[in-house]
Amino acid sequence: KLTHEFTRSDLVLGTKQQYYVLLAAQDLASVNDSALVLSQRELKRTESLFELGMVAKSDVLKAQVRVSNSKLDVIRSHGNLVDERSKMARVLGQSPTDDLRASDQLTEAPVVIDSIAIFQEALANRPDLQAALKAWEAAKLEASATKAGFLPTVFGQVGYSNQNSSGFQPFSGFSLPPEDPRRPSRTAGIGISFPLFEGIWGRNGQIQTAQARAEQGRYAY
Repeated sequence: KLTHEFTRSDLVLGTKQQYYVLLAAQDLASVNDSALVLSQRELKRTESLFELGMVAKSDVLKAQVRVSNSKLDVIRSHGNLVDERSKMARVLGQSPTDDLRASDQLTEAPVVIDSIAIFQEALANRPDLQAALKAWEAAKLEASATKAGFLPTVFGQVGYSNQNSSGFQPFSGFSLPPEDPRRPSRTAGIGISFPLFEGIWGRNGQIQTAQARAEQGRYAY
């Protein structure tokens, strides 16, 4: 149950994270578009100044390089935007070709973080931490139960039977004396067994394995 709750929470977290990744990709694509426009204007201005003899040919070449780099940035950013849209659609269970757009204005606000309070809240509410704690407790109980194999076992048995032995002939030529065909019988017993070989030699490996699992659960938590 805790693992299921954690999966739902992780899905919500992944959706929110992908939303802001998509928003960042949109803003970056817009910035690169604007940068391309500016670099193209700068190239035109530099070419005009070169025709007037006011700048060197190298300045024109540098401006052309900046335009080419801006075009490459635009191609990369728009390709990344398409990729992030498909990821957002996959998280939401929609078609990868859906034209999803993040529409939100980011506002800066001061944030005060109390790490101790956040840690305590996480221990109380996070399903993955609760699941890890339960797994650790279960491993410790398993290790304790494994040690019980050293203890002797007490068992009891009660039985009742009602047999009909009329006409029974064990061998040919011999006959049993007449008796009551119905012969009820009752049995009862109690005993104790001590696991000598399995409990002492074979049990040590099981105990060590269970203790190792409990230690792994503690580290995981």
